[in-house]
Amino acid sequence: LRLLVQEDPSLRHALMQEMSLYLTVLRCALQSSYDDRTCTEAASLLTLLLFDEVASIQTWSKENEPPPTEHFSLPLNVVTRYQLPFRPPTHHHTSAHQPDCDADTGQLQDGPPAEMLRVAWNMAWEGGMDQLATNPGEVETANSSSSTPPSLALTPLDKQLLKATHIKTALQSNIQEIEGAPSHYVAKLALMRLA
Repeated sequence: LRLLVQEDPSLRHALMQEMSLYLTVLRCALQSSYDDRTCTEAASLLTLLLFDEVASIQTWSKENEPPPTEHFSLPLNVVTRYQLPFRPPTHHHTSAHQPDCDADTGQLQDGPPAEMLRVAWNMAWEGGMDQLATNPGEVETANSSSSTPPSLALTPLDKQLLKATHIKTALQSNIQEIEGAPSHYVAKLALMRLA
């Protein structure tokens, strides 16, 4: 029965809607659960019937794909996702609806993603934002001794932004500037930054 169902799409489509056939095949498989060959044939038959609707989807063709056939075949993602009892032929190795993805790595070379990656890597390297913000000048020397790519080293702008945006470090540096200010103007600038 499995071979007939596998080769004849009209029979497969007609038997797919018979609930009594599902129950009969399942009952036979349970009664002969010690016979591996019978269980495999029953599982294959149920797979053919259950995936008939998926197999009957019109396959698309590209320049490098052969024309569609009437034989039973499943999309590749169905075969890889489920543990089927047999290896059916596959189609739709790549979806026609899949967007074309360029292998452009330029997005990580510059712009906001590169800045986020650089700060995140340095933050992980230093063990947290507190250590990174308190000693941003030492990060470069620590990174240069290892095999760190130069694209991950903090720029002077990154160091300045870390000092200004990390609250604890910014408060400490502004208070130190106020305490050691040589003139009223320097103290005034530090107070303006605190506000």
